[in-house]
Amino acid sequence: MIIIPSFYITFISIVAILFAFLGFAKGIKNPAAMASSAITLIPFQMGCPFIGALKVNELAIIMWVLIFVLCAINQREVYLSKISKSYLSYLYLLLIFSLLNYLSVNNVETLVEYFRLFITILFPLTMTMLFGYQLKDNLNEMFIAWNTGATLVSLVSLIYIPLAGYSLSEFFRQYFITKTRYFYELKFASSPCIADPNSYAGYLAISLIITFYLFQTYKKKRYILTIALELLGLITSLSRGVILALIVVALIYCVVNKVTRWLCIFLIPAGTAVFVLYFIPYVRGDGSATSRFGLWATAINMFRQNPIFGVGLQNYTYFFNDYRSSSVTIDTPFTHNLYLKVLVETGAIGEIIFLYMCISSIVRGFKLKNIDNSCLVFALSILTFMIQGLSVEFFTSYFFWFVLVVGGVYTFMAQQDPEISDLWGQT
Repeated sequence: MIIIPSFYITFISIVAILFAFLGFAKGIKNPAAMASSAITLIPFQMGCPFIGALKVNELAIIMWVLIFVLCAINQREVYLSKISKSYLSYLYLLLIFSLLNYLSVNNVETLVEYFRLFITILFPLTMTMLFGYQLKDNLNEMFIAWNTGATLVSLVSLIYIPLAGYSLSEFFRQYFITKTRYFYELKFASSPCIADPNSYAGYLAISLIITFYLFQTYKKKRYILTIALELLGLITSLSRGVILALIVVALIYCVVNKVTRWLCIFLIPAGTAVFVLYFIPYVRGDGSATSRFGLWATAINMFRQNPIFGVGLQNYTYFFNDYRSSSVTIDTPFTHNLYLKVLVETGAIGEIIFLYMCISSIVRGFKLKNIDNSCLVFALSILTFMIQGLSVEFFTSYFFWFVLVVGGVYTFMAQQDPEISDLWGQT
């Protein structure tokens, strides 16, 4: 098997960086253009050429923050809503926790992880602060930029598969067999743009929801092609959990919108099939799948000893062997569960705040769906990621925090002002 050399990924990185600089130049006079460029580049998480420590998407975020600072100085005002202050307060709280844990444990990874989370949340937060009530005017442009990024990543990833010496048929066959070493070899070869295939799948799941919204809004046939590309990319990620999460959310969407025909004809049998395939590894004793119970037990043991403030970001890995459960069968120091990760690393306080932010945004999104369909997009996207979080732990996911923060501020503004639909225009 011939694996494509790093030149292929380097070439993609250079193209993405050039695109970022073009957006940067245009963004000086048009913040929406820069925001769109940054959103498009979110999925390009490979390292920058000659600067391996910095990733392409992180470069885009740094440039966006620079634009935000320049625009804020020029305008001399930013929109800081009550919910925006709550996100900032959450960051300050985690900073205190991280500093205290760093001083007691001296694990520099705690501060590195906090910095990663900081810029992850700062990107969408500064966007909402700059746009304010103009967020509505720029939202569809942001969604189109997101769709552009998802299309590029899906296309690049699907082209990469045969270039790397694999065939698409090999990926489809893996859904009907027990997980093997070859399964994981294929899984991690699904995309050169996002290192973790489950993160890649989570990104595409949210992208499908956004693309479906764009298709409903603009009725353009190109979005059908985009949906097909993203769906094929999602399938090749071999992430059964994300596919199951997306089907569950599609069922919820059908119930909310009373789409009973599609509910009965396609989604129920499809959901049943994926559910069965998802649990095959547990039934047959796949090591990676069954060992998660031991990893979860380890997290619970650790939380019991540090229930209020947690052990600190990334310190689950640091303390893993100290609290390791006897049922752990592999040396993988990850919780494989978003909620246990947040619980054990930020304590009960951090977990409660995190869940409140997520659930309140979902509730507001469903309540306001008749005012603005965008609110439902945010609710479904957050819900999809939360379901995926039952088996993975991407706490610093750029994709998730974008829809959570922007969606949280967007729906909060609509909820606070009953006349907001007149201000934004009927959708």
